[in-house]
Amino acid sequence: MRLDHTIATRFAADELAALAAELGLAANEHNAAPADLAATLAARGRAADLLAALSARAPDVAWAALEWPPAALAALHDALDRRLDADGLRDLCLRLGVDPDNLPGETKRARARELVRAMARAGRVGELGIRKWRVASGEWQVPNSAPPMLRHSPPATRHSSLVARHSSLCLSSLWRLSSSGASGRQATHGGPPLTRHRPPATRHSPWP
Repeated sequence: MRLDHTIATRFAADELAALAAELGLAANEHNAAPADLAATLAARGRAADLLAALSARAPDVAWAALEWPPAALAALHDALDRRLDADGLRDLCLRLGVDPDNLPGETKRARARELVRAMARAGRVGELGIRKWRVASGEWQVPNSAPPMLRHSPPATRHSSLVARHSSLCLSSLWRLSSSGASGRQATHGGPPLTRHRPPATRHSPWP
């Protein structure tokens, strides 16, 4: 049985209007036929929201297993083709467990159509949600997705900075000691040994 036919038999006009309002549809869309309601939400990537709302009102019906009206599948196909680039379509297929190389079609639009048909046959249209799509700009729109790694400074980077700073201080101290020894030799022309011009060793000195 089709999804829109089941909606029509299970809900009165006022219940259908309340359902549309709950899903955030405009007032002029409240009186739409069930097929139009399904097509509108599918085009917005909200098939899962429609199924969830229907299940909350009539949990005895296996809404996800029902056949979607052709107009809704066509609207979903157009939305996928418009919002996804070729790489995004492949990524979506992999996330859904569908081998993109097994989808027939030579163009992105043809493969998107076959993906919609395959998900419809499997009763998984609700998984083609807009928040799981990768749009042409390349940004994933998945809630609570992990932020890019570059936003976090890994501990190894901070440790490396401290090591580099310590090494720089050691080299600077060595340069000052070498310069002091050379100046002492030039001033005395073979005077006291170089060790007499070295600064006394302290507890924090890197040299003995």
